[in-house]
Amino acid sequence: MNPEPIMQFFTYAHLPPHLQAVSKPFAEMAQTIVSTLPRNPERTVALRKLMEAKDCAVRALIFKDEPDLLDLKPEAEQKAKEISQALGFRRMVPYTPIALSLDGLLMLDALEDQKRKDSPEADKIRDMLDGSWKQLSDSERSLLGKVSAALIEARKRSPSRSFKT
Repeated sequence: MNPEPIMQFFTYAHLPPHLQAVSKPFAEMAQTIVSTLPRNPERTVALRKLMEAKDCAVRALIFKDEPDLLDLKPEAEQKAKEISQALGFRRMVPYTPIALSLDGLLMLDALEDQKRKDSPEADKIRDMLDGSWKQLSDSERSLLGKVSAALIEARKRSPSRSFKT
């Protein structure tokens, strides 16, 4: 019998103890579902919805009424907003360094799509990214590297497309 791929998202040993306590009951329920119900589309939906519920429960525990903006300088945030607006991007979450960096990657991708990767706008975006890049953790930098690689791969497969936030 093939293992259920979604079960990888119910692991919790890597989490801090306070998050393990929230995640563990969902993992146990997922294991019960896998071991007692026949494998079919409805079981898959049950596991997916359970995974979504687990993710929500973990986020509920770490939720902050006032998001920590990681001390992003007001002038950098204003510059990012101006560039985003000029290029037609709409940011729906606070300008944290990771959000700013992701927007920058997407803006550069849009400029690449418009054959403007060497434009003054692209240079401004790269300058903006230099500041936010320094504030990122290693895991955030790794994630953005994967996003960048995915954008490059998508461009190879479909040269005429861009993403908007």
